Amino acid sequence: MRNPGMLIVMLLLGTGLGFLLGGLTQEDAPRMTRESERVGELEAEILTLRDQLAALRDAPPLSGSTDEPETTPPGVAPQLEGRGEAMPAQRGTATPAPPIWNRWRTEAPPGFEIPEGLEGSPKVWLEAMKQAVAKKDHRMLMHARTAIVGLGPDGRALMRETFRDAAADPTLRGAAWDALRIVDEQAAREAITEELAQGLEPGAWRTQLLVRYASTRPKEPPPARVLELLDDRDAPQQDHDAVLLALMASDPTRAMQELRLMLDGRDGGERSRALRLLQRATDPVFAPLVREVIPTLDEKARSSYTNALAAMKGKGWDDVQMTGEPDTWGHADQQTAWASLKAQEGIVTVTLWFGQAVVPAAIRIHESFNPGAIIRIDVGGGGSWTLAYEGEASPVSGPRWFEPALEDGLGEIRVVRITLDTSAVSGWNEIDAVELVGGGLRQWATGATSSSCYARR
Repeated sequence: MRNPGMLIVMLLLGTGLGFLLGGLTQEDAPRMTRESERVGELEAEILTLRDQLAALRDAPPLSGSTDEPETTPPGVAPQLEGRGEAMPAQRGTATPAPPIWNRWRTEAPPGFEIPEGLEGSPKVWLEAMKQAVAKKDHRMLMHARTAIVGLGPDGRALMRETFRDAAADPTLRGAAWDALRIVDEQAAREAITEELAQGLEPGAWRTQLLVRYASTRPKEPPPARVLELLDDRDAPQQDHDAVLLALMASDPTRAMQELRLMLDGRDGGERSRALRLLQRATDPVFAPLVREVIPTLDEKARSSYTNALAAMKGKGWDDVQMTGEPDTWGHADQQTAWASLKAQEGIVTVTLWFGQAVVPAAIRIHESFNPGAIIRIDVGGGGSWTLAYEGEASPVSGPRWFEPALEDGLGEIRVVRITLDTSAVSGWNEIDAVELVGGGLRQWATGATSSSCYARR
């Protein structure tokens, strides 16, 4: 999402859903946990947008102001609430109304006067941004910046030049970089990397740059001048954390080492900061560290870490969540486990593959939510299925490890198919992990598929 006109909508949506979720009853919980996955995706976008707008936070918001809609009927002048002024009506008879940047490119914002010689020039909007910064007018700054984005290559070049102007106001430079990122993220990343590579004095501008730089999730390691801040004990915590976030994207192995040092140290503040950073981990390299941390947290605090852990494998509640070692704690509807598309769907099967064929001594299934729906287990290895267990579904208090007695005479197998009667046990019947024991080995599934999966909704 790169449309800045949606920023306020997204922020309100994230906040509104938070209030909504907080008022739900227990019966609503499974359904809304599914919705919380979408909220998590929105929150990730909101975090990125907040980072991009860090330079604007010092200025007080305009009292009572709201953003205009994306389109306006021809000839109608939208009102700027809290200002008592109307934006001039759209000229001409074009319909439907053009995007916001075209409308504001042809009509000056309220309170803005076009200097002589700039009419029709892209620099008219740079002048608008300068005036907005001077007046601490967020609304005017956003509209002017959006207008420049709509100018294409000319606007892009102007924003790059403005960002590189060391004599310009830092808020203006930050807004210029934000505009450049909207249309060309690679160019924005290169520009901010060059700026940081020169070395900057401690202060608000360096912090703003580091936060913006980290939000781009760079693929290359940070410049040497930036990495030096990790060992600078006098550097502000926000600078240090921004560098670590950038390192988590570009060099996760080194970042994990840094985070482990912070977690293992005696400084409670450093541990808290490391825990906050781990919530934003996406690379599977961090999975072992996240697994270590989760059991040390209370149940309420675990959800953001389990969601991060699920994202390292793939989509929440997908087949792939059954692979590997267990990573779901407590009896809860969590993205780190597989779930069928519907809660009461009838007969559903899941199939799992293991690395090495063995004669099974045991098959252990971690049912992490609403256990008891398993009615049959078949095993295979040579293209045919053999019954290994058959029983009846019955609700069980959970979570549980289900390890049924297997049929005698089973040969070597490396595939396990589990059948569930999801209609027999209310709620989603979720599976976190499956272990195959035999031949002196204990193996976790390396692959999985199913006849029904919530991630495929």
